[in-house]
Amino acid sequence: MRENGFSLIEMLAVIAIVVVLISVTVLNFGETRDLLSLRRAAHQLMQDVRRVQDMAMSATELNGEGNCLLPAKGYGIYIDYSVESTSYELYADTSADTGLDCETYPPTECWEYYDSEDCVIETIFIQEKGVIIKEIKNTIIGAQKVSINFKPPNPAVKIKWLLPEADEVEIVLALESDQTKTESVVVNKAGLLQIRTSP
Repeated sequence: MRENGFSLIEMLAVIAIVVVLISVTVLNFGETRDLLSLRRAAHQLMQDVRRVQDMAMSATELNGEGNCLLPAKGYGIYIDYSVESTSYELYADTSADTGLDCETYPPTECWEYYDSEDCVIETIFIQEKGVIIKEIKNTIIGAQKVSINFKPPNPAVKIKWLLPEADEVEIVLALESDQTKTESVVVNKAGLLQIRTSP
């Protein structure tokens, strides 16, 4: 008469299978976690672009100090990854831009991009650790920055430092530890937004 139970060989086989499954899970956990962080950072950036777009459509009024008391001609997002690769600014276009970028316009008519005199509504830091702004594609040579401005009421979209032949700007986020892993937020001249994942 045979007793019910496991033989030693059956027990060792089950333990081996469990060890293999745990090893595979642990080895892939770090990479999966990093890729999810990258995706969340891309969605955060896209939501912030939508936020300033909505502010322009609703003609949000400013309640602040200094330049934030002036009426806003538009709202936008400004990224300069040569200065800071983990943050960007949401701004209200409250001051006419001056300098070389405006030499063809009288200063009172040159608006539609970030200037240091504009009202910074908020500086946003990428919440996900280990994610940076790697590059901005379709901008003029040497420009490591972009200003995406939405001017009411439509809102009209103005992308500063964009190549003349380009229709969209692509903001590339990457893992600091492996910059081949990227997610991009794309904004075109019509104000449409999308996320592109690296292959």
